[in-house]
Amino acid sequence: MSRVKRPAKRRPSCTKSEKGGASSLAKAQRLTATRPKDAGTWKRLGELQMQARDYQKAVRSFHHVVDLRPTDSASWAQLGKLEVRLGNFDAAEEALKRALEGEGDVLKHEGHRLLSHIYQVREDKAQAIKHAEQAVALAQDDASCLATLAASLALNFELEKARELYRKAATLDSTSHLPLNNLAGIESQLGNLDAAISAYRAAHKATPGTPLPLSNLITTLHYYPSTSQKDLLALSRQWNQLYADSAPPPRPETSRRKDKRLRIGMLSDGFRGHPVARMILAALEKVSPDEMSFTLYSTNLQQDSYTQRLKKLACQWTPVKHLSDNEVAQRVRDDQIDILFDLAGHNAGTRMQAMSMQPAPLIVKWVGGLINTTGVEAIDYLLSDAIETPPGCDDDYVEKLIRLPDDYICYEVPPYTPEINALPAKTNGYITLGCFNNGTKLNEVVLGEWASLMHQLPDSRLLLKSHQFKGSERAASITAFMEARGIAAERVIIEGPSPHGELLQAYHRVDIALDPWPYSGGLTTCEAFTMGVPVVSLPGPTFAGRHSATHLINAGMPELVVSTWDEYRERVLELAADLDSLATIRRHLREVLLGSPVCDAKRFARHFTTAVRAIWQRHCEGKPPTALTFDKEGQATFEGDSTPVAILPVEPHAETAADDSFRWNFEGRVIVVDSGARLLKTGNPRALLDLDAFGVVAFDPASQVKKPEFLKTRDDVDLFAHACLGDGNPGELHATLNGQYSSLLEPEAAECLPCTLAQPMRSLTRLPISTIALDSIEGLPTIDWLSLDLSGDTMAILENGEKVLENALLLQIQVPFQPLYQRQADFAQVSHWAHRHGFQFYRFNAVTPVPVEEEASSLGASEWLYADALFVPSPARQAALEPNRLSRLAFVMHTVFQAKDLAWKLLKRAGLAERYLEEECNAKLGLPQGAPSDNEVEQAINLPDAPFMTPPEQQLFLKALRKAKHYFEFGAGGSTIWAVREGLVVQGVESDATWVTALADTCGEKCQLRSVDIGPTKEWGFPVNTQPDNRFEAYSKAIYDMPRAFDLVLIDGRFRVACTLTTILHTMEHAENLNNTRIFIHDFWDRPHYHSVLKYLEIVERVDTAGIFIIKEGLSTEHLQQEWENFKHVPA
Repeated sequence: MSRVKRPAKRRPSCTKSEKGGASSLAKAQRLTATRPKDAGTWKRLGELQMQARDYQKAVRSFHHVVDLRPTDSASWAQLGKLEVRLGNFDAAEEALKRALEGEGDVLKHEGHRLLSHIYQVREDKAQAIKHAEQAVALAQDDASCLATLAASLALNFELEKARELYRKAATLDSTSHLPLNNLAGIESQLGNLDAAISAYRAAHKATPGTPLPLSNLITTLHYYPSTSQKDLLALSRQWNQLYADSAPPPRPETSRRKDKRLRIGMLSDGFRGHPVARMILAALEKVSPDEMSFTLYSTNLQQDSYTQRLKKLACQWTPVKHLSDNEVAQRVRDDQIDILFDLAGHNAGTRMQAMSMQPAPLIVKWVGGLINTTGVEAIDYLLSDAIETPPGCDDDYVEKLIRLPDDYICYEVPPYTPEINALPAKTNGYITLGCFNNGTKLNEVVLGEWASLMHQLPDSRLLLKSHQFKGSERAASITAFMEARGIAAERVIIEGPSPHGELLQAYHRVDIALDPWPYSGGLTTCEAFTMGVPVVSLPGPTFAGRHSATHLINAGMPELVVSTWDEYRERVLELAADLDSLATIRRHLREVLLGSPVCDAKRFARHFTTAVRAIWQRHCEGKPPTALTFDKEGQATFEGDSTPVAILPVEPHAETAADDSFRWNFEGRVIVVDSGARLLKTGNPRALLDLDAFGVVAFDPASQVKKPEFLKTRDDVDLFAHACLGDGNPGELHATLNGQYSSLLEPEAAECLPCTLAQPMRSLTRLPISTIALDSIEGLPTIDWLSLDLSGDTMAILENGEKVLENALLLQIQVPFQPLYQRQADFAQVSHWAHRHGFQFYRFNAVTPVPVEEEASSLGASEWLYADALFVPSPARQAALEPNRLSRLAFVMHTVFQAKDLAWKLLKRAGLAERYLEEECNAKLGLPQGAPSDNEVEQAINLPDAPFMTPPEQQLFLKALRKAKHYFEFGAGGSTIWAVREGLVVQGVESDATWVTALADTCGEKCQLRSVDIGPTKEWGFPVNTQPDNRFEAYSKAIYDMPRAFDLVLIDGRFRVACTLTTILHTMEHAENLNNTRIFIHDFWDRPHYHSVLKYLEIVERVDTAGIFIIKEGLSTEHLQQEWENFKHVPA
């Protein structure tokens, strides 16, 4: 049967009605000019602008209407709808709330429905449900309101309730595809695949011109055991025939220079803590910005630490959730993208119709809904590997296949990943099998095979965990199915969703993970491996069924990939039969994964760059797309060619060529020898290491570096546990009660120590330890930076490192000022050695005071315990240093120690100071290859473990935290870390995006801070330019985005008076009892300019500069708002 091709869509010329519309629009514009105070004329103009799809101008017109008629609810509602259409959700929320408050004949249920939609977009589940319920209460038989409530409940995984609402909505409105389409999604999640497929087909039939139901049907059929690859290919081609633009405009022409810097566009719903971000971000951060720039198009508004990193990576960040497919395609064209990557497919956020409009010279499909061919003929390539797409399957794909040499993704282990525990089977006495995959992947075939397996493992348990199991229905159906096959209900443990860190922690209860079929795990498989749990996988018939296979094989565990169900059971039984071997696998599996290509971001970035440049060079030659295959050495060859592609070097791009700003530029890495591994024991060592400017050799005598396996695979770190620098002779480590005081030197007798340290420094045991003389280390290049803490014998290290330290640039030596250890080196000894060897003392750094006894803690701590003494080359040595060495030292002093004056002096010697000084004065200093700014690095490296408060203030704050259940903070840092330790979810705002990222990396999912752009900042997030800036307002108004009152609010950041006022206003709006909210203001009593807020607050408790307050009753919101207007631009 021949393929029926639709007639080409004509692009009509201007019609009479359109000409008439233009005439009416011009007339309305003239009327507003002559009658600017007439709300009716502005409303008419806005309506005509809406008809002309000029939504931006329509918004301006309706703003005139509501300015003239503030109680016109209908106009506020229309303004809210327009703002939603433009993606301005904050403005839409405000307008819709005004519509609900105002007078006039407004459809209240529609206002609540749209507000629910806004909160759904933000994933504010409670507010979304609240407003949807209010909409349904006002319009019980309105299908749209019922569907909105169903969507809100589904967001909260209340699937059974959502299903009933969608069924009712579908009955009430049989002309719309949405209720049926969304009902199908619920049925799919509940495991009712037949019902889901039937509903998707019905939705497609109801509105055959809408592509979404067919896209969802394609995705759902991948879960269905009896679906063949042939069927899926045919259905995907059908989608293209029905919905792809049959007469798209010609592809845009961008400059066809082979050696140019490429503009790469990527579109996704997953630029957040989602499998897409977790599998692309680490590698993209390693792609050279000289090779390509990234423009990211996000179809989802949720943001987190992954989003912040992606924004930092991108040269342009564009939310497109509110745009139509035509508008998305036009935006890509306007951005002059060279190669567009689709990271959504037919899944969430799909923009397949936009892709079919050919908005870029080349289009590539990659991770994100990557489960098979898309069927869309406009997509040129599909980025894969030889396991996902084995040789011989090319005809199953519309796209041409790019087969990378390793995995088609690059996994990054989250920094909050728990430690691996002991094998639970050894304690339990039975094997626990586990599967934490999406519950939709569990069908009767795979459950039946697992039941057979459990019969062969008597007393074994099966732990299932997924968001679909939050309700009782799906869990009950699985339990009943297993019981019918002889597996008692108590052997099947089924749990609902958890925050990601807790999900990883749940692997502590699993011995062996089971991969589902025919749709396998992907990210879940990598996470199981990360937690030491082996995964057994039987590949399915599609790309979606081979995710686990490629991860397992590329991680070096091909034996876990089987070809039959019999082999599947055999492999699990083999693992379960030898618990000692299984325990060994558990201990080493994470290290195996981290050391494999699956987690090698630099390797992946090289191959990704080669692939992108190869297909671009082919495009420039005028050749059509064809398959590209890599060999294991990273050479890429196009189908039909006999030799690999020769990748041309990139010429400096115009932006760089014209940029004469200062940039750090020195050869080689700064070599750091770190005795005590202090650089690696900070909260976020990656902030320093990811500058790609340092090579670190670290000695960790007391083995205190957390998760060392994360560092062992890096090529810029050599970590030696239970080893120390010294004289090369065997030594003894004195292990103390508080491990931070463990040292090769014996602690002083208790009576000689400061009384508060006698117990922490009590020696528990002596452990033999190897010491290494610096001068005896073979292959160690010249040391640039030596860091010594008190864990070693300082003088022995220096005296046995004289040769290698001859050309050192920086000595950072921790020196005590109190008697702590026997034979300890004091500052005089260290300084004398340094001066004799060509160094001069520069300054003390990181001073640590003697802990004060608890009863005197309110007096503060003023006595020094120890500090870092910094020594730099003497003037004579500096004069002899070559420019490259001077630049290295300047970089370290600037980036790590904030010694910008010294950095300038050093650069002046090197002839590089002029631009540095100019850039610093303008606060625009750039660091190499996307590195954080100097302030960001300093803060990230020294991520605090306590709030920057006096001990009494800390005690007051901790007491307040322990009483709190809902916490918000203006300004983040040690307070964030303390709040998370107390089990609180931290909402809040901070002006430094990198600081937020570092805190999120350290604290995990409980850290829900957002960063607000207030322009360039300096120390403590203070704006460089303090002139009034409209961006300042967003900082204090951030609390308005929160749907509920807080019982504790910390004000310790910028704009403190404005923040106090917005906290009061927010609490007055949301709190049932004002006395339930405590406001903790730091640095308050010694700053009189804050005291204007005292007329609104009552003092509960005060100590030093801090105070806890509650809000007075009977305050005027209008007066508070006016006061905020006075302080909204005051950053102090």
